[in-house]
Amino acid sequence: MEICAHTLQTKFSLNDELVELLVCRLKLSNNVHSCIAILLGELIRAKLEVPRQVKIRLLVLWLPLFCYADNGLAYPVLTGYEKAEMERIMDEMISGLPSMDQEVILTNWLQDFTMSTSDWPNLQTSYDRWCNSTRKLIT
Repeated sequence: MEICAHTLQTKFSLNDELVELLVCRLKLSNNVHSCIAILLGELIRAKLEVPRQVKIRLLVLWLPLFCYADNGLAYPVLTGYEKAEMERIMDEMISGLPSMDQEVILTNWLQDFTMSTSDWPNLQTSYDRWCNSTRKLIT
């Protein structure tokens, strides 16, 4: 974070207090993403019977934030392994939902994913599975 603070001071001529505030916000943002990643992971690993509405709300609230999370200025929000694990967990949560709920989650994800500069989370597998299953329902 020292490199980040120095960059903010030199490139943007920001005073020490503002730099400290911005750096604290970056740290908090990274910690929030890590916390929700741990929460979702533990929900799946513990094999708890989480109500459908709770899963939907978790995904609807947090998926856009993951789409727009960048790698931070000094260190990544999540490591490559954590990102892959989160995609697997989200895929598992989504696949356990009814088709109509999957549609809502994946439509929202696709909009956020295409609008963000990030290539993560890539839920293409979930989206393809949902498309194939709904095609089978139609035919």
